[in-house]
Amino acid sequence: MTEVVMEQMPPVLHGPTEKQRKYDRQLRLWAESGQAALESANLLLVNSGCGTVGVETLKNLVLPGIGRFTIVDDAVVSEADLGVNFFLDEGSLGKMRGQCSTELLLELNPEVHGDWYPKTKGDLNLEKVLATSSTFTLIMYTNPIRPADLAIIQAYGKQHKTPVVLVHSAGFYSYFRILLPGAFPIVDTHPDETATTDLRLLTPWPELVEFAKELTRDIDSLDNHVHGHLPFVVILLHYLDEWRATHDGAYPLKYAEKIAFRNLVQSKMRTDNPEGGEENFEEAVAAVLRAVQPTSLPSGIREVFDYKPTDPQEDGSPFWIIAEAVKKFYEKHRCLPVPGNVPDMKAESEVYIKLQNIYKAKARQDAAEVLKMVQAVPGGRDVDPAEVGLFCKNAAFVKLINASAGGGIDTILNSERLATVAGK
Repeated sequence: MTEVVMEQMPPVLHGPTEKQRKYDRQLRLWAESGQAALESANLLLVNSGCGTVGVETLKNLVLPGIGRFTIVDDAVVSEADLGVNFFLDEGSLGKMRGQCSTELLLELNPEVHGDWYPKTKGDLNLEKVLATSSTFTLIMYTNPIRPADLAIIQAYGKQHKTPVVLVHSAGFYSYFRILLPGAFPIVDTHPDETATTDLRLLTPWPELVEFAKELTRDIDSLDNHVHGHLPFVVILLHYLDEWRATHDGAYPLKYAEKIAFRNLVQSKMRTDNPEGGEENFEEAVAAVLRAVQPTSLPSGIREVFDYKPTDPQEDGSPFWIIAEAVKKFYEKHRCLPVPGNVPDMKAESEVYIKLQNIYKAKARQDAAEVLKMVQAVPGGRDVDPAEVGLFCKNAAFVKLINASAGGGIDTILNSERLATVAGK
């Protein structure tokens, strides 16, 4: 009897973990993938001047849970530091500023790891710190900085493809500069959810076509409940077929045609029901201009397709292997992989779940095709399939930031002259 009761018991519902509760707000901003990237980061701060802006910036990375940081600061805490740096107190006087800042920053978040150099006054060797530490994923420095140290930082960034960020502040004057290691791609750009909807109404695949036809068969004979719960995707697919039947197989692509098509859909809405209208048809009417669109290649991914990596290390990276495979997919199908997400809409739960599964299945199918192309090239079998899936889902919004031009040390020093003077 106990076994029967246990089998009938609903599954245990697990609430958010302690970590999810702790980082709840930021997870809403950059999701699990962004949090994972933050926690895997290893940041180096080369601190100088009064040292305040660098530590304050680091504080804003420690609180959300950066993985590891190292402070390089050869200054000894003086009375002047106590008036401008909240992470120093009277007990810090005479001690290494990097040590005191690190210890107090770590109190803000026990999950973060931190270190500092030099351990004693006059023992700073930046080259040795860089050579003996784990590879840094980001280097941040403050002005004024010694030209020799800047040259070391720049060489390290170029060798390890590490972004370098300058931050500086003097009163109400602030300055920052980001030096990227050549072409810097961003896959997960966190676009607005409504912008990522790609329903492919003008290029539906067989499963979607069959689903729509099944639901709209004898549409005018459906009872009010069923008619009022047809998903707007299905409604638009049905009346697009009607439109094509009377327009020589052409879709409504011009603005005037879309307005006429929208009026057609609106005219099919039933108003003789108790509600005086149908919410699902109102959704279909509202979606015409944005959803009835031919597939196109956004400028961001077009730039990625057109870019030719010149560095062998860059060319063999997972990003460029996947990008080349997605390019081949586009050339073959004249469209990007289906992202797979479906917006909320008026529909019966069972029907909506089926529609979701159709889009998700197509997204998995497209991603699997891209993965097969990836694995067919040298080094492709080492690429994580999850990276392929993420790229396919976000393909329309991938960005390539190419800031390699004009990045020589002379250019940097000239552009920072004002910032250095302001810090004196």
